[in-house]
Amino acid sequence: MIAPDAVCAHDKSHTGSVGVPTELSKQSASSAGTVCPPSPCGARINANRGSPGVCLLYRPVPEGLRVHQRARITVPTVRAPLSSAPGMKSDRTLVLNARLTVLAERARGKSAIGDDLPMTAQPPDPEALKQGIAGVFDRTAETYDQVGVDFFTPLARDLVARAVLREGERVLDVGAGRGAVLFAAASAVGPSGRVVGIDLSARMAEFTQAEASLRGFGNVAVAQGDAEQPDFANGSFDAVLASLVMFFLPDPASAVRRYAALLGPGGRFGFTTFAAQDPNFDAAMRAVATFVPGGMPPRDERQGPFGSPEGITQLVTANGFAHPEIDEMTYESRFTDPDHWLAWVWSHGGRHTLERVPADRLDEATAAAKAAFEAAQTPAGDYVIHTQNRFTIARPA
Repeated sequence: MIAPDAVCAHDKSHTGSVGVPTELSKQSASSAGTVCPPSPCGARINANRGSPGVCLLYRPVPEGLRVHQRARITVPTVRAPLSSAPGMKSDRTLVLNARLTVLAERARGKSAIGDDLPMTAQPPDPEALKQGIAGVFDRTAETYDQVGVDFFTPLARDLVARAVLREGERVLDVGAGRGAVLFAAASAVGPSGRVVGIDLSARMAEFTQAEASLRGFGNVAVAQGDAEQPDFANGSFDAVLASLVMFFLPDPASAVRRYAALLGPGGRFGFTTFAAQDPNFDAAMRAVATFVPGGMPPRDERQGPFGSPEGITQLVTANGFAHPEIDEMTYESRFTDPDHWLAWVWSHGGRHTLERVPADRLDEATAAAKAAFEAAQTPAGDYVIHTQNRFTIARPA
């Protein structure tokens, strides 16, 4: 683990407030810069923890966390519905590109999500499950939260508000995605604070680090990392945040225990989960699921302990936290047409279901989904869904 407030003796030009976990640094080194040898640099970095480490060269910035270079990544940013954004790909083009990617991967013999995450009676191997999740989000990374649907950003804003972040605090965002929580947290803690984002998807981490640099956040660093076991020194953070992530983890209890250890005095663990999906969204996704061989597990089964406030309370109180504060909010999402909705589904975790449909039935499946989604049309001609989300804030016991 690399401790906060580290100073690299190998090159005085790259000191950092928070280091990137050792194994993540090694993976990122080829694109980020020179890797310092484990000794003497690694030993010096972690002198106050007594553990070896590896550091990256960082771009010089005035203050705060040094951000490693990802300049080769082009970050597409769409903040308006694609059908009305000049020069942007249409919703149908995004849908077609997503389908072609799936078909091409299958033609080359690569496993799609259907093989990545086997739906069997026996629980899959946790590491294989993580690889499958990483694969899904590697494939969504370019369009994740970029298709003109304002869903993740307001949810992240409200999570950050509930965590009551203060100037100068240290924040870890697990499962950072394209930075909805990360950037809101960075703004809340200011230049004197530090925010680290990790994501199991290497491509997601690359896109998000690039966008952090483009936005000028000198107090942000992003790297590939396991949300279940973040490799940082105990007591490194004032807040650990996770938005729509916890239900993906094979062992959420282990993750919660790790987060409790990572928090310093007065620390907070905040996360969001789904409380209720829109009935029209559910109907459209069920239409897709009828084309999945063997079907999809019931939603309650997929939610696990996150399906109810009671389940969440039991999980966190059994793993190092006091009784949590839990509340719910409903969010409205708008789409120009069913193709826009389908592009959105391809761009996030809903891709899991779409990729399990056999290639020769994908057209039927998406047509059935779009037909079901017609029920979401409003008198104004656009399409609206309402998603109920649950917020949990817990403090170490």
